[in-house]
Amino acid sequence: MSSCWKEDSKGNTRVIEIFANHRNAWQAKEKWLLHQINVAHQEIGHLHARILELEKTQDDSRGQDSGFGEGSWGEGRHDWLQRRLRV
Repeated sequence: MSSCWKEDSKGNTRVIEIFANHRNAWQAKEKWLLHQINVAHQEIGHLHARILELEKTQDDSRGQDSGFGEGSWGEGRHDWLQRRLRV
């Protein structure tokens, strides 16, 4: 009976080692995935900031275009551009 317990004990130890190795691999994978999520989240933040920056630049350029034909400078500039486009 004692030899059976020793065999069972060895088998149980091996099973515990296998599960411990799997657990360590899962934890390493989880850590890597969390890192990838963090990197992606940061990139999304940078891209969102860039989009806002480009939208602001676009709005600013539209605002400048609307004043293009107003006043003497705007009219002169508009005429100059029209002549350049015809050439």
